[in-house]
Amino acid sequence: MRPKRTFLVHDDFWQGFVKLGGRHQVAAAVVATALTFTPVGLLTWALATHAQGAVQDSNICNNRYLMRGFTGNSDVYGLGIRLGIYLQWLASLIANPLLERERATMAGSYLTFSLALAIAVLLLAFQHECAFTSEIIIVLTIFWGGTLLVMVPFVQLLADIATTGLGLALVPLILSMLPVSAWFWLRLALYGELDFAATPGGTSFFLLGRITSQHLQAVSWFMAVLCLILCVIPVFSSICLCLVLFLDWAGQRPPEWRADQEEKARKDKILDRLQRLMKRRTEVMGEKPPKKWPMVMSGTLIASWSIIAVELTLVWNSVKGVYNVRSTGQIIALVVGLGILVKVLWLLRHGRASG
Repeated sequence: MRPKRTFLVHDDFWQGFVKLGGRHQVAAAVVATALTFTPVGLLTWALATHAQGAVQDSNICNNRYLMRGFTGNSDVYGLGIRLGIYLQWLASLIANPLLERERATMAGSYLTFSLALAIAVLLLAFQHECAFTSEIIIVLTIFWGGTLLVMVPFVQLLADIATTGLGLALVPLILSMLPVSAWFWLRLALYGELDFAATPGGTSFFLLGRITSQHLQAVSWFMAVLCLILCVIPVFSSICLCLVLFLDWAGQRPPEWRADQEEKARKDKILDRLQRLMKRRTEVMGEKPPKKWPMVMSGTLIASWSIIAVELTLVWNSVKGVYNVRSTGQIIALVVGLGILVKVLWLLRHGRASG
């Protein structure tokens, strides 16, 4: 009989955990929790003590101020960057329901963009240089839109976050960006635009409609609470991820998780071994393929909302200098996105779509 699915992980996980002695169970839980909360706690402490946190010098943004807007950062969200990301979103919308084998490739390729966006947000938060509130909102919108559209469909179910090799990178990335997002919205709700510069004509962004500077703090409370609630899922996933590694170290790994070629695994690199260990086999889980239409509809809604939110936020804040493709970085991002889309269309053209 196939093991039943439980929340996040299947029954074999808990069977291996139960086989541990009482002291080992406590040690496993403590170590896993510590490995999860220590980096999150350090990041939260750094944000609370060393991020912007003070009224910026009124002259620091003088060279970027315009009449009612400001000059944007084309290296972070210029036209080439945005188009490259949008093209990857479009490729993901096509590949997720029709080319299931390409989901891993899509997720792996987009992981680089997600990591770059996460680093950009951290740099804007810690560099104490000129950064506008609307810029942070734009980058966060692109990051979370892409995560939901490209990364999560590959994971498919919450169980996969803790039991696939991609979780080794995806869980820490989400686990780091949720506190950053919560910190940004909470500071905005409590103190207004204290940490980042306001748009000269008033900061506006798109949620379900236009949110102007008059309602910015009220809506920020909603966003902060939402981020704090969503922190529960990756935290629990990270704890389970650490517990899985502990079970393997303690010799209580379920037989379904064991690699078929253990001799070869000894010679491989540690990341390859971890990926084989964490990989969830569909025949063990008894998973049925996800229905395509709900995936297409949800993906289309996420992509549409994210693109509309980013582009309207740029327009409403009169951001200039982000509607041309001149820098090398923008060209590279655009070419990468175009190449991924062409590959997906080529696979469809040659009849490799999944049934």
